[in-house]
Amino acid sequence: MGLSMLISKKEGQKICPDDYKVGWLMKDGTQGYWMIWGSCKDLKTALSCARDTIKQKGKRDVYLSSIPLDKHLTLEQILNLENITLSFR
Repeated sequence: MGLSMLISKKEGQKICPDDYKVGWLMKDGTQGYWMIWGSCKDLKTALSCARDTIKQKGKRDVYLSSIPLDKHLTLEQILNLENITLSFR
């Protein structure tokens, strides 16, 4: 399985603050990093983007955050992410 994906709004986003960002989630036991590579106008479009990515690049875990996040994540933020992987199978 490849890198996990994270879908969330970006903290402090000034241009298009309601857009959802899609990116790779890299994490270890103490912290994480969100490498954003896509921007979508709404959650429905972001979920569609994640589905397309899974079809092209293979199965992976997908996480969703209900609060805007920065690219540097704390362990607490990682633990509070919603794992939505099952909705993609």
